[in-house]
Amino acid sequence: MSNPYRVAGALILIQMLLGGFVLVQAGSTTGIRIAVVAILLLTIVGIVLGYARFRRLAVLVRMISSAIGSSWPEPGAGSGSIATLGVAINQMIVAFNQTNTRLQQVLDTVAEGVVAIDHWGNIELLNKAAENMFGCVTSQVIGKSIKVLVADQHLATYEHYLGELLSDQDKRIINVATHFQGKKSDGNNFPMKISVGRYELAGENHFIATVRDLTLEYETLAQKQLAEDALQASEDRYRSLIDQSTDLIWQLDATGHFTFLSPSLKALTGFEPEEIVGSSITDAFSGPDRAKVMGLLDAALHQGNYEDTVVELVHHRRDGSQFPGEAHCITLLNTNGEIIGLQGITRDITDRKSMEAELLKMEKLESVGVLAGGIAHDLNNFLTSLVGHLSLARLDTTQTEVNDNLVAAEHATDQIKNLTQQLLTFSKGGAPILRNANLSITLEQTVKFTLSGSNIKADLDLDKDLWTVRIDEGQINQVINNLIINAQQAMPDGGIVKVTAKNVTLPAKIDVALMPGKYVRFTIADCGKGIEKEYLKKIFDPFFTTKKHGSGLGLATSYSVIQKHEGLITVCSEPAAGTVFDVYLPAFPEDSPLAVVATDQRLVTGEGRILVMDDERSIRDVVTASLQKLGYEVETAECGNGAIECFTRNLNHQTPFDAVILDLTVPGGTGGSHAIERIKKIDPNVKSICASGYSNDPVMAQCSNYGFDLALAKPFRIRDLSKALGELLGNAA
Repeated sequence: MSNPYRVAGALILIQMLLGGFVLVQAGSTTGIRIAVVAILLLTIVGIVLGYARFRRLAVLVRMISSAIGSSWPEPGAGSGSIATLGVAINQMIVAFNQTNTRLQQVLDTVAEGVVAIDHWGNIELLNKAAENMFGCVTSQVIGKSIKVLVADQHLATYEHYLGELLSDQDKRIINVATHFQGKKSDGNNFPMKISVGRYELAGENHFIATVRDLTLEYETLAQKQLAEDALQASEDRYRSLIDQSTDLIWQLDATGHFTFLSPSLKALTGFEPEEIVGSSITDAFSGPDRAKVMGLLDAALHQGNYEDTVVELVHHRRDGSQFPGEAHCITLLNTNGEIIGLQGITRDITDRKSMEAELLKMEKLESVGVLAGGIAHDLNNFLTSLVGHLSLARLDTTQTEVNDNLVAAEHATDQIKNLTQQLLTFSKGGAPILRNANLSITLEQTVKFTLSGSNIKADLDLDKDLWTVRIDEGQINQVINNLIINAQQAMPDGGIVKVTAKNVTLPAKIDVALMPGKYVRFTIADCGKGIEKEYLKKIFDPFFTTKKHGSGLGLATSYSVIQKHEGLITVCSEPAAGTVFDVYLPAFPEDSPLAVVATDQRLVTGEGRILVMDDERSIRDVVTASLQKLGYEVETAECGNGAIECFTRNLNHQTPFDAVILDLTVPGGTGGSHAIERIKKIDPNVKSICASGYSNDPVMAQCSNYGFDLALAKPFRIRDLSKALGELLGNAA
């Protein structure tokens, strides 16, 4: 079917040509009448086919009828009647335009878009809201298919929808809520909702659609959905935090009854939250804690204490056990600021309480350690004087009986020395002072001494050719002593402790946390009650003990000592099958063990000038006598400054010292460490020995890093002094 607007245009053109022709040719009233009727009929057809819009058509028809009826010229009326007809037609056109303008104004006041569509789906009319909505003006789209206003992806839907509209001839209101995507003139799409009504004109269906732009609503809905999603995510997050929290989260109402308890209640107390919700918080406590809770409720709920309150309470579990808990709580307020309850978090502070107790214990132990270190230092100074005089007495006597007594006294001082060393290790746990040693001798002496007078027998199996180890004998003695005491306590009714020592070479792949290489391994095994499997991983932890009166320090100290020797200590045990401790110490087969010559009583004599600095006069006296006995000249000083002055004075007088022996610790004065720095500046080649009753002083462990050549731990015998000076000055033994 051809476009009706083209037909209308052609008819109008024909009407104009025909009308003009008739008017020119007609010479009678009848001809004029025929011409006028023809013009009006053709005009009506043109308007109906090209321009009629449902309400305008009715007005137009009425106006035409009125004009024809009132202004039709009578036969023979002449040209005056034609003028009257022209006026009527002009009035009709003015009324038509006024009506059209009023209709357009009315439509433009409608907030929603209005689009008129003819039977073929072509646009007849848009109001101002529709123009703004689609970004166009009516003249741009009039006569075009409605498809220009529909998004491409919805064209198929539109075709189907239009078909449904045309097929249903009964409905005046076709649809009230159909959603499409509209298309703006710039090509952008927007969501819209349309409501469609139908009317008939000249026997054909025409449609009026109201259009609502849903962009803002969609944005609002999207924002609302985002807000709801965010709220839900927040709720899920906090719910997850509450559900997974190991702390107990709770709420009370204004009467002190639980309204909420988090799931962690089950793990903390054994009760399900449902069992406790609704009960009073005061029912959960007893004794002083109940009174404390009642006071808290009164302060928070009735007196209006809004501050964060922290309270420690003893909580009860279902099985009757208890645990300390710390609660942080605040008041709950409604929108009017009125108190409606209490909420808080309760945490099990068992571990913290244990840690606080352990820290307190450690503080006490540290205080004891400081005291022990001071006692050990002073005791070592006294022992130095005692051991020195015993050594001198042995040199001055030829009586066997007296000499034997002096030897026994020296052995007793050795045990005291070991005790002071253990005190120092306990007090500071310093780096070991490593010396070459034969572990067989150390093991044999320490085991026999520790088991002396007990109901435990030692079964020693020590290889005769053990490799040399570099150890701090005092610290290793303490390790052996601790392990033997553990074995002894595991066999209260007596038994046998088997002690073995062997050379081992560890390959690269072995289930031992040691570097591959050569080690000396000693083993201490008892046949006692053994250690429970659950305790095996804890026995080296500080303060862990299963003994009623144990401190939990013995094995922890032993573990620390072996680690500092770059070794390893392991344990293997089964209940009722005894316990086996294996200790690995790095071996140095190429070195000669100095400890093997422990029975060598020879003195290394020499000559030269020696400067001795010590704040204890008794030590200065015995060291002076010992050095003079060995053939040396001696001068002494009480402190570091005195030693520096003496060293400088003798150097200036051309009587330099061949070596200096400096005490590290001088209460209230300059010690050996500072003194050697200044002496080295005066004479960089001076030979030096540091001496201290604090044998675990870092200077003693790494003396060369502090300017000294050798370290001599107090107490020392004349034999130790002679060997140190012999090594330092190159004197032959």
